[in-house]
Amino acid sequence: MGWAVVKKGRGNELLEVVKLGSHIFESVLDSLDIEKGKGETKNTDRRNARQLCRQYGRRRQRKNRLFNSLKKHGLITGDDKGVVLSEIDAQIRAKYFGKVSAIPAVEHTMPYFIRKAGLDSKLELSELGRTIYHLA
Repeated sequence: MGWAVVKKGRGNELLEVVKLGSHIFESVLDSLDIEKGKGETKNTDRRNARQLCRQYGRRRQRKNRLFNSLKKHGLITGDDKGVVLSEIDAQIRAKYFGKVSAIPAVEHTMPYFIRKAGLDSKLELSELGRTIYHLA
């Protein structure tokens, strides 16, 4: 980047160059491939980490708001989210799967099973609340 300080006369004509210079800035790209139009900035890792942190925070906030709304409308009872959800999961497990589950990874597939069961039969309020919470 170049710069100059000039002195101009009354008719806007250039009288003299007082001072001039230039400065070469360091590239902000780590891997520079100008021909292909690709490059990655040095701040990419930090930006990605901040983005991930914001996403987690928004998800946590969304789930907290939903939990409070479900509690307010009587679909979930209790105050401690972790305890309440574990109790509901235990009730669902006992009701639909019995003591021993033939389904692998029942903890991960149970919300989908309950959603499917809701198509064929009426769900209890806590089961409905748990399926709605699963969608968040």
